[in-house]
Amino acid sequence: MANAFQESLKTEIGRVARQQLKDELESLRQSSRKQRSDIAALRRDVAALTSELKKLKKSSEAGKKNDHPEAAPASVLRPVSAEELVRHREALQLTQLEVSLLIGVSSQTIYKWEGGNVAPRARHLPLIHQFLKLGKRAAKHRLEEMASAGG
Repeated sequence: MANAFQESLKTEIGRVARQQLKDELESLRQSSRKQRSDIAALRRDVAALTSELKKLKKSSEAGKKNDHPEAAPASVLRPVSAEELVRHREALQLTQLEVSLLIGVSSQTIYKWEGGNVAPRARHLPLIHQFLKLGKRAAKHRLEEMASAGG
């Protein structure tokens, strides 16, 4: 009888252990499925962002080629006076910050150029001359493009 009791007890302990393991494994399987799903979603997001980044780089490179074509070597271009910069900026109704965005320098640099405290460096002359050729609509359009590309 003791032997039958031992076998019965052994069988029952095994059954209870299997049931508990089954419950534990099911929760682990659910957790694993959720994590795999999350990983797949993150991979899709990374792929989409990588694709978008490549497109932005291409458009940025194309924009740089179109925004700042080499008009002439800096040594050939004439210096620009502070008054000329101020006059053109005011004619286009632009702020110093907007002009700095168009030329590709800081607004502090524009402030110093317009104040006559600092003369533009030779490498900036082609960009300044391009700015001086811009009309009001073209300048606003370029600023809008920069804003939409940046944000």
